[in-house]
Amino acid sequence: MTEKYPTAEVQPGTKSNAKAKSGTFETTGSYTDPTAGKPAPTAFQCSSVNASGSWTVNLDRG
Repeated sequence: MTEKYPTAEVQPGTKSNAKAKSGTFETTGSYTDPTAGKPAPTAFQCSSVNASGSWTVNLDRG
C-alpha cells in the first residue's frame, strides 16, 4: 500500500489471513488518503508470497 500510496492510512478492521500450506498472506481492508484527495474509505486487497525468504506483495485491488 505505502509504496503505491505513500500518504495512505490503513483503516481499522483491515485483516491478514495466513495460508500456511501455500506460504501466502491475503490482506483485505480499506484505506483513506486525504492528502491525495481520497477522504472516503477505499477497499483494497493484497496478496503476499514468500519465495526463498523474500516476500513479494501484489496490490490486487485498490
